Amino acid sequence: MFLYILRATIFFIAFNSIAFSINLVKKPPALIEPRGNIYKDLNYMLSKITNKRHRLQKIYVEQPEFLKEEKIKQARVDYYFALMVYNKAQKRIWDYKKLYPRENITVTIRVLSEKIEKHFRELKVYASYIKKMHPLDLYARNFALKPGKLLEFRKFKNVKTNSMQSGKDLFEILQKAYRFFNLRTKTSLNQAVKVLKPIADNVPDYFPARFWLSKVYFDLDLIEESQAIMYKLLDVDPELIISKSIDDQMLREDDLLNYQYTPENRLPHEIPQPIKHKEVKLDQYGMRSVPFVVSLGNSRNERPQSGLSFAEVVLEMPTEGGITRLLAYYGKNSDMSVPIGPVRSMRNYFLREVYHLRPFFIHCGGSPGSYREKQELDYFTIDEIGGYMGFFRDRKGTAPFNLYTSIDKMTELAYSKHIKIGDPLMYLHTTKVGYPHKDKSIEAVHVSYFDDYTVTHKFDPLGGNYVRYVNGNLMKDPVNNRPSYSKNIVIQYVDIDTIDSVGRRHVGVLGTGDADIFIEGRRKKGTWKKIGLDSRTFYMDKDGKEISLFHGSTWIHFMFKHRKIRVDTFNKIDN
Repeated sequence: MFLYILRATIFFIAFNSIAFSINLVKKPPALIEPRGNIYKDLNYMLSKITNKRHRLQKIYVEQPEFLKEEKIKQARVDYYFALMVYNKAQKRIWDYKKLYPRENITVTIRVLSEKIEKHFRELKVYASYIKKMHPLDLYARNFALKPGKLLEFRKFKNVKTNSMQSGKDLFEILQKAYRFFNLRTKTSLNQAVKVLKPIADNVPDYFPARFWLSKVYFDLDLIEESQAIMYKLLDVDPELIISKSIDDQMLREDDLLNYQYTPENRLPHEIPQPIKHKEVKLDQYGMRSVPFVVSLGNSRNERPQSGLSFAEVVLEMPTEGGITRLLAYYGKNSDMSVPIGPVRSMRNYFLREVYHLRPFFIHCGGSPGSYREKQELDYFTIDEIGGYMGFFRDRKGTAPFNLYTSIDKMTELAYSKHIKIGDPLMYLHTTKVGYPHKDKSIEAVHVSYFDDYTVTHKFDPLGGNYVRYVNGNLMKDPVNNRPSYSKNIVIQYVDIDTIDSVGRRHVGVLGTGDADIFIEGRRKKGTWKKIGLDSRTFYMDKDGKEISLFHGSTWIHFMFKHRKIRVDTFNKIDN
């Protein structure tokens, strides 16, 4: 019995010892993996994240121009790769913390964890900035902003202080220097040097400061200093694209990206229900027929315009600078090959006036408000600055007065947009019945926009046309040496206001007002009405009946509301 009990005791002790030994074999999981493994892994992951951070930082700091598409893609790939590594590192650290008590986490692992967190956070900032630059790049291209506008969103290294300076701060310093430069006195030019030289010396990647310093030196007759700067600039910016991108106009204007809600760039709060008009229909091939509308310059250097005699409808509107611009409508009856120009920039009220046509609108650049309007209306235009083909420059002329196009050069591009040239007159209320009028009493119509600019339309009874003169000079088209003929002259009296320091205008193309209409030597007083962007303009007589224009070329003047025109009759001497 004693032996039995002894054996049982020994067996029990042995069993418990084995069980205890088995429990000892189940060592803490932390002892399964040497700590050197997690150090090695975290160091490897930190190096990967750090390398990606350095690459994105280089793009962020050193890219002086528009971000190229491949740079955007590279930044995205680097960011997502770093994000995967970061997530793996976080999981690795998390698993390790679960296995080890907090007090057993070494200082090295804690430092590695903090570095990974810090470097990834910096990488994320760089990546977010670069990814935002892509829409900014498109914004700049679509809205014809020069590369200089994007320089405000960059940071530049100050080699003296070894710090980063924002492009916006540098731009404000450049504006200050420009104010001194613009005074053109010796004292003010020296003040401009004091402002510009520290930037040019200490922030060498900010090219516009060096360019403007060169200009100031030149005005001070320090030719050698000016040339030395220019030669260095040409080494890094051969076309001076970035160096010249911040120009006089940009320096004296407010930030083009921070739009003010002025009448120029604000759509009406309430647009009345438009009157039904002829819709633009698609043909059997899915094409829509619309007029080709070209924005033409009308300054002294741009007259007479080429191809204007082939336009079927011409709109004349005042712009800043004491000049007007012309919107020339071309249809399928126009000569396809003649050069048309000079092609100039658009204004927001141009778009409002032609929007109901959804025309093939051709221009070169535009005011800030016009691009804002274009964006809000989601309206497609052919902008030479946007890189569209179909434009050419006359080498005999000087920019910006030497840009031309032609209908045939634009036709292929129009086809790619499912557009073909249509009839501008179908959007006017015209007729061939009942004309010519018997009462041909009006010999000439004089429209004076400004003191030094008067348009005169003289009536030719034999042809039944009005012939255009500017300041008494007959305007002949250089293409065919023929003047511009019009069957109808419309004077549309509208609200015209100056809205900013640059002189930009607001032209009220929506609403209603008085109108003078001249058809084959006869005058009709009436009113005009355009109640919405999708509505065409209606010309009504005193009885409220729509006036029928002669089915032929038409010239429409948008005239200051309270300014009177002068009319000569055949029994009155023309002066």
